[in-house]
Amino acid sequence: MKIKDFFVKTKIALDRGRNWLAYLSFLMIVFVTVSSMTKYPIFSMFNGPEWIVVILISTLIGVTIIGYFDIVSGVYGKEAEIVARINPVQSKLLKNQEDIIKRIENLERKLK
Repeated sequence: MKIKDFFVKTKIALDRGRNWLAYLSFLMIVFVTVSSMTKYPIFSMFNGPEWIVVILISTLIGVTIIGYFDIVSGVYGKEAEIVARINPVQSKLLKNQEDIIKRIENLERKLK
């Protein structure tokens, strides 16, 4: 069991590191995009380094808007529901919760 715990904790650490690496990759992509835009005449207005900040902020705003629509449309909620059903621990918790609710309802009916 100790080896299994070690591998699970290692996987969790790798997943967390991967998330942070994704943020770093995002920043590098923005930097490379802005740097390469200066080579084309149509983007000649992007000559200063301040455009990195402008594009970074506008990209973050765009990603936030997409995330907001993801939440408002219900896609995120449905995704979380499916993930919760797949997770054995949460499935057991949900089943226990349903059993408790049924027992309470039965007790309430008996009291009336």
